[in-house]
Order: sequence, then structure tokens, then C-alpha cells
Amino acid sequence: MNNYIQNHEQILTLLPEYEKFIEGLEILNKYDFSSSSREDIYNKFYDYAYSLPTNFGYLSPENFNKRKFYRVRLNIDRKKEDLSLTQTYSYPPTSFCNFNGRANLSGKSIFYCSNELLPSMLEAKPKIDDEGFLSIWKGNANRKIKVGHYLPTNLPIENSWSQMASETFQDLRNNLPEELKSKLKHLETLNNFISKKFVTEKEPYFLTSMLSWELFYGQFWTDLMIYSSVVTDNKFCNIAIHPNAVNENLQFEKVIIFKVVEFKNGIPIVEIRNEFGELNDSRIEWKNLTEMEMNLFNKI
Repeated sequence: MNNYIQNHEQILTLLPEYEKFIEGLEILNKYDFSSSSREDIYNKFYDYAYSLPTNFGYLSPENFNKRKFYRVRLNIDRKKEDLSLTQTYSYPPTSFCNFNGRANLSGKSIFYCSNELLPSMLEAKPKIDDEGFLSIWKGNANRKIKVGHYLPTNLPIENSWSQMASETFQDLRNNLPEELKSKLKHLETLNNFISKKFVTEKEPYFLTSMLSWELFYGQFWTDLMIYSSVVTDNKFCNIAIHPNAVNENLQFEKVIIFKVVEFKNGIPIVEIRNEFGELNDSRIEWKNLTEMEMNLFNKI
């Protein structure tokens, strides 16, 4: 993963002294955007942050295709949605996207998931007696996948993305032009500020939704974005994937239906339905559970 600075070198030379830069980020952190338009939010961010130090790189098809992606939906209304369609378990239609999310502006759909089961379940915020639908997807890419991330420099070592985050900043230190080395602390601080926003910002996610739009629909145009999971104390990460990238590069594998029966230490304990749905050509076939499906839940 490499830090991408698109024509930012001139901007970086305009950064103020570090202490003044920190003061600006504090103002931005506390700013009330409740009466601001999207354009106002965009402009205010760049007034104080100056730049968006987007970290991105590429996954080869071989690397991407060996990965699994887990997505959970709760309480699907069978009268309104068809459990025999893979789209039911994928990203929602834009007509349902009436509110900002951490990684999407209202009116823009996104595929929220994780590369691990636990955060995908916890981020769905299940309650006792909720019916959950865990869909499992696999990579099916024929091209390089462009990956952006907002990850802090101090991710816990047990986080599977910690090495990538660490390597990103090492690349930045190595590749930043010598005349801009004095701005390295600014960039690391700004990245950690943004990464923390993805964990701490409350609804309606004024800043993070706008920054996500920049990654998915603005100047950077990434396929997927990785950010820390708020409900797992940074031990895991969430993944947001552009709908077009889902259609092109992900393949539905199976869906497992479960019911939340209790919680232990904040972890949902579930009963699994005795069958699961697996894609066979264009049809979802319901089959008896195997040890493989049951073991998924034993690992959380």
C-alpha cells in the first residue's frame, strides 16, 4: 500500500506550523455541521485539513480472490424481499439509502462487510430474538482491486490489517520528498484524526460520509475502503465496497440464517437454522448444515 498524494506537494508547502495545524483540527473536530450543506462541509474540511492524505494501493486478482467477505442483515421482511435472490443479501437499492452512513452519503449505496465474521455481526447491532442473515462472498476479480484505507498508526497487533497500516506509513516516510519531510508529522496527525473520526463520529456522520464520497465517487475512485470497527475497539476492521466493484468482483457463496438468543460478554450467542442457502448456477439451493457452517460461529 502506498500513500497517494495527487498534486499535493504544493498544498503541503502551505501547511501552517504544527501547533496551528493542530488548533485547526480541533476546531474541525468540534464544528457543528448540522446546518451545513455538503459543499460547506467539504470546504470547511479543506479549510482546516488542507489535504486528504488518502492511503491506497492495489490487490492483485490472486490476492483478492483468496479472501472471504462477511455481511449481516437483520430481520429481512419476506413479504417485501425474496430470499432466493442474491441481491437480497447485497448492497441496498439507492431508494433505501435515505441517511448518511459512515461510508456513504444519503442517496448512495454501499456494500458494508468485513473480512471476519465477528465485526460483521456486531456492526449490525443485533438484539435478542433478531433473525440474522449472514452472507458469505468470495473474490472473483480479473483485474487489480484499488483499496483505500483510513487506519491509524497504532492498530492493535491482533488486527489483521495492522501490518498494512504500518507499511503505509513506512512508505510515506521513505517516499516523501526531502523538502517536505517537515510536514510528515502533519500528515500522520491528519491521518489519525480522520481514522479516529471513522470510529467516533456519531450520526448523521457529516465528515466521514463526505470523505467516503471522495474515495468512491470523487477524485480517488477506489473499489473498496477499510476503516476501524467502532464496536470492537479497533481489534477488527470494516470494509465498504463500491456497488459496481461488488457486481464485477464479488461472487455470492452462501447464506446462513440464525437467531440471536443471548449475549455473553457483549458477543451474540446464536441458534443456526438447520439449513443454509448455496448458489448453484443461478439458483440458491437450501441444504443441510455441515460442520463447516457450524464452525464459523464457534470461532467468534
